[in-house]
Amino acid sequence: MLVHLVPIDDQYIFTEVRWASRKLCAIVLEVLIEQGKRKAKEIILSTRGICAYGSLRGYLFENLAHKVIAEGGRFQVFDLNTRIWKEEEFPGRKVKQFKQVNEAKPGHHNVPLSQTFQSVDALVPPDILYQMTVSPSHGIKERGLDTLNFTGTYPINFYFVTLIEGCESFKKAKLGNEWDARIKQKVIGINLDDAIPKYQATFHEEVMMILRVKRARVDRADRG
Repeated sequence: MLVHLVPIDDQYIFTEVRWASRKLCAIVLEVLIEQGKRKAKEIILSTRGICAYGSLRGYLFENLAHKVIAEGGRFQVFDLNTRIWKEEEFPGRKVKQFKQVNEAKPGHHNVPLSQTFQSVDALVPPDILYQMTVSPSHGIKERGLDTLNFTGTYPINFYFVTLIEGCESFKKAKLGNEWDARIKQKVIGINLDDAIPKYQATFHEEVMMILRVKRARVDRADRG
């Protein structure tokens, strides 16, 4: 079975669709890419607004977004404070997975091994955070920020990475005064027409990364 129907309320009335595993999600996306970028784009865009499919389209987009951001380049960035577009250049960075926050390395695209990591989807110490999302808004968990050890008063760039079509309508997250003064909320728009075919040849590397993530999680469960 490719997906599971998972109840999200105690009465088992409402459900959402989830991939059977992250490995399976990656394999399905690889097949979609091989069949053509049109189908991969359709499955992400056609499920927009359908809550039950949020997890599926989220994983599909996140897998692509990590690779796009880690490779670097020039991106159109929408500032949620000024509501102004600006082009920013990002260097290519090596992807590093971590279990504990203190393992994250400056200059690397650091991705947490745990899917339940409550802070962000990726970080570049000491001042860059990334949250991948296909939703029109996404909260920032201040409790999670406190665990990142980004101490001090220097500014932090918090990038929401989403579909290019949704940047200007993306909503700024609410924060307490202390974090709001430091965090500069911005949106990076990913163009699926460019991203999907670009990574067709190298997608196997991403599949193997997801396999390592799942293997590490299974090993921890066996020990636990």
